[in-house]
Amino acid sequence: ASSRELKRVEAATRSPLLSHVAASLDGLATIRAFDARRRFGSECERTLDANLRASLASALVNCWLGLRLELLGATISAAAAALAFARNSASASASSAIAAGFRGAGGGG
Repeated sequence: ASSRELKRVEAATRSPLLSHVAASLDGLATIRAFDARRRFGSECERTLDANLRASLASALVNCWLGLRLELLGATISAAAAALAFARNSASASASSAIAAGFRGAGGGG
């Protein structure tokens, strides 16, 4: 699923949770009067679990994306370093060959 869809699911599961918490706080005296603490507690746990599942999925997808991007960046950096090293080695060996040729030509005269 896309990141946008995961955010949508997370928002959709957050809404009932916040609604339930707000309703529980508003009706706290009534909940206590009718001794409905367990029912409201289990409902809160159910909505919280649903929201945490969506949040965890979103967090895992973001971590996986971050890992892939870091790996891609490290690969590009390693390739650039290897190319720079190879270019530097090639120009160093070419300049030493040219310098050796000049020494051989200049030393015989």
